[in-house]
Amino acid sequence: MVAWSIWEHRNKVQERQKVWGIDEVCHQASNLLKKFHDVHKKISRMVARIGDTWWKLPASGLFKVNFDGALFKEQACAGLGVVIRDSTRLTIGAMSQKIRHPGFVDMMEALAARKAVVFAKELCLQSVEVKGDSLWVIQALVAAKSSRTMFGNVIADIHCLVSNINCSFSHVKREGNKLAHAFARRVVASADFDMCYDIISEL
Repeated sequence: MVAWSIWEHRNKVQERQKVWGIDEVCHQASNLLKKFHDVHKKISRMVARIGDTWWKLPASGLFKVNFDGALFKEQACAGLGVVIRDSTRLTIGAMSQKIRHPGFVDMMEALAARKAVVFAKELCLQSVEVKGDSLWVIQALVAAKSSRTMFGNVIADIHCLVSNINCSFSHVKREGNKLAHAFARRVVASADFDMCYDIISEL
C-alpha cells in the first residue's frame, strides 16, 4: 500500500493534479489497508455462513434447489443440472439441459442458477433455498447491490424472478452438490442443444 501510494503521488504530480502531501503517504496507505481488510472481513463472514460440505435436509415446508453446470469444450457446449428435494429428502424434480458454450465458467454457473429458479417456479414452489458450489455466483446473488460482473445481467434477471417468492441463496461445497453435477454432466450423451427433460416424483 505504501508503494502504491508513492506511485500514485508521483503520477498525480507529473499530471499536475491535486494530490496529498508527501508526508501523508503513510496515512493514505494506512487508510487503503483498512478498507481492504474491512471488505475481506465481510466476505469471510459470508463464506463461513454458507460453506456447507454435505447436503442437509431443508426445514419443513422448504424446498432445497441444488444447481450446477459442466463445460464440454470439445463439444462446444455446457450442461445445466438442477435437483429439487423436500424436507423428507424426496426428489420432487430434476432436470438437465444442454446449452451452447457460454464462454466462461461463471456465466455457465449463473445460467444454471437461473434455470434452477425458473424450474422451481414452474413447479409452483413458494419457499426455496437455492444452493450451488460457485462461490463467486452465490456472492453476487446474495449481495445487496447490483452485480458488475460479466454475468451481472443474469444475476439481475434472477433477482426479478424471485421477487414474488420466498427465496434464499447459499453456497455448498462440491461434495454436497454431487447430484446436481451428475445431472449437468449427463447431457453430453445427447446431440440436441435444447434438450430438456423433467423427472417428477409423486408428492
